[in-house]
Amino acid sequence: MQQQQQPKQQKQRKQKQQQQQQQQQQQQQQQQQQQQQQQQQQQQQQQQQYQRFADGGGEEQRPEVQRIAPQRQHIVPLEADEVLQQQQQLLRVRGRQRSTCCSSSKPQQVVQWSKQQQLVFEGFEGLQTLEGSSSVVQRCAAGVYRHRSQTTNPRQTPALLCFPIRH
Repeated sequence: MQQQQQPKQQKQRKQKQQQQQQQQQQQQQQQQQQQQQQQQQQQQQQQQQYQRFADGGGEEQRPEVQRIAPQRQHIVPLEADEVLQQQQQLLRVRGRQRSTCCSSSKPQQVVQWSKQQQLVFEGFEGLQTLEGSSSVVQRCAAGVYRHRSQTTNPRQTPALLCFPIRH
């Protein structure tokens, strides 16, 4: 009797071991599926972030930016056009652009400085950054316009004069 019971017990043990192995395999498969889902979510987030670059047609996607992105997904890079729009809105809030007459054919343009010391020229190309309130001469719109900071009352916001250069 004892000899017959022993093989049965061995069979039961084997069956239990097989069941445990199957359960472990199932758990591993579930974990793999979860990892795949997480990877897909990350890829979708990356695609959403960088779709803005592709739609705007401005800057091309840079591979080094994509490598950094997964750890810092909350940071969305701004396009130059968007920065330009923000600066223009800021200028409009601070007061409309003033125009005064001068000796040249086109009126000189007076543009207010923003808080970030970045200037936006409506009707001009590009975004200019000037540091300090001292007199500055820089290229404006591919060398067509010259501008310099105007020394004004210290309490007032420094203004900038833009006027055309005759070639």
